[in-house]
Amino acid sequence: MSIGKRNFNWVVGLFYLDDTVDTLSERDDRDNTDFVTSNSTFQTSAHNTLKSAFAQVNYFIIRPIEVVASARYSEDARVYNRIILAGPVPTGASLIGTQQSDKWTGKIGINYHVGRNLPYLTTSQGHKAGGVNSTVGTPNCEPETDRAYELDLKTQFLDNRMQVTGDIFYSNYRDIQLSSLLAGLPVTQNAAGKSYGGELKVTGQFGDWGFDAGHLHARFDGNARITDTNANGADPGCATNLRLVPDGRVLPFSPTRTINAGTQYEIPLRGEMSTTPRVQWSHLSQQVATPFPSANTIVPAATCSMRASRCRSTLNTSSKAMFPTSPTKSTSPPRFRIRRVPTAAASMVPRAPTTFVPSRHSRNARNA
Repeated sequence: MSIGKRNFNWVVGLFYLDDTVDTLSERDDRDNTDFVTSNSTFQTSAHNTLKSAFAQVNYFIIRPIEVVASARYSEDARVYNRIILAGPVPTGASLIGTQQSDKWTGKIGINYHVGRNLPYLTTSQGHKAGGVNSTVGTPNCEPETDRAYELDLKTQFLDNRMQVTGDIFYSNYRDIQLSSLLAGLPVTQNAAGKSYGGELKVTGQFGDWGFDAGHLHARFDGNARITDTNANGADPGCATNLRLVPDGRVLPFSPTRTINAGTQYEIPLRGEMSTTPRVQWSHLSQQVATPFPSANTIVPAATCSMRASRCRSTLNTSSKAMFPTSPTKSTSPPRFRIRRVPTAAASMVPRAPTTFVPSRHSRNARNA
């Protein structure tokens, strides 16, 4: 990578992953207190390999206009060996499943450095590798892709004591990966979707007051036919164990509103001691846990408040601006994000999916 502050900066890199996950599950359904002997055993081995190369350049074509361009090429292969099945093996079925994919992804953006203001516009292509489902005979999970567009603004004012970061975005998904259960085993299926929304974050040095809010509109794009964990059977026109998800239905874990606010104020005490009381408040609107809204899947709106105080010893109690006195030169300015995570306790904004899988538990999305 390049070093120093120049009109032209670059970074290149390689990524390689070779990961094997062995699983042995033994279940005793007959004894309620102790494990005696297993009457339901399954054993699997998953081997994942990923290779990718990436590069990014930042170039001031004429100050203060900076162009950002990046590209990544990824190849991934997954081999899933069902060594022991919990039930009988279907006639003619293969116990070994494979999934391979390769993809070019990238990003193009423009940063406009104007004093302490930094508006920037980006478009990016994301990719998340597919996989093999646990149940024999179930189709593979296809790779997930996304085209995302974002317009952001970061600004500082009032002698650097206040910073405002805003963002509006639009994402168009192909083959979103949705997880559910089929006969008690996890299964991942694909559907199309789209989302748009905005985010706002305000942070100030006036007692460390802060506020951020997000709005999200995330819907299925077209009809989809997937498994419903909470209801067996099939809808008319659907294959066995599949139900219809109509065009326009809300995507799982996509709350319309997310609001956080907090403030704290440092109070000097005797000598070099101080105490800092803080109040925090947050709100998350109603969301659904699966593509099928019901009493079992609706996650109610939640509001939480917290009050705390801390004491500390400090060598300098003078007030200073919380931001640098000179505008940032970062080519990737820090951004507030509401992220998609697989839990009802957090909000989800669908973004460009990951271009690599750094660990076996990775589920977050990252632009190329």
